Amino acid sequence: MKKTLAMLTVLAPLLAASAQEGSTAGENAPSASSSSASWFGNGLNDAGTHSRPNQLSLMADLGYGYGFGLGVGARYAITVLHDGFLPQNNDSLAVEFGADLNAYFGYAFYGGGVWVTIPVAVGVRWNLFFSPELAGFVHVEGGITVNPQGFGFGAGSIWGYYSFTLGVLYKLGNGMCLRAEVGYPFLKVGIAF
Repeated sequence: MKKTLAMLTVLAPLLAASAQEGSTAGENAPSASSSSASWFGNGLNDAGTHSRPNQLSLMADLGYGYGFGLGVGARYAITVLHDGFLPQNNDSLAVEFGADLNAYFGYAFYGGGVWVTIPVAVGVRWNLFFSPELAGFVHVEGGITVNPQGFGFGAGSIWGYYSFTLGVLYKLGNGMCLRAEVGYPFLKVGIAF
């Protein structure tokens, strides 16, 4: 009996300290309503508070809206709703602006050759974060397209431009993501950071 009391006397403070550490760790552990370490969050049902960074995307374009085309583009996204529209889901809304430089080859309406376009656009991108690494988005933008050559419209022609795409962001780490989107009039692949 004396040995049991002696052991309890020695073990009681250790057990109490262990229990105190467990309750403190529970208080500091992330919960569904706290902000997560990753700006992607913890998946679609992460309804916590997030801080999303602004993002620059550099992309290669494969155009098919005016014939076969190749080009490059850039977009800069400014997050305006860090926690989006859906209170029970992990989403965000960004305003995005930028431009592309595209060359279309064999443009059928004007007898072939190379046709250059420079779309300048502003739009919105609604992101849904499915996992800590994967997000899908809907991107709608509009603006103007400049055609320095004219091709029947007169040199320096300008006309309205619109684009609707569906895309994905795949997080690589260190703030870098692969970005891919498909829609009208481009297929785009690139990086976002």
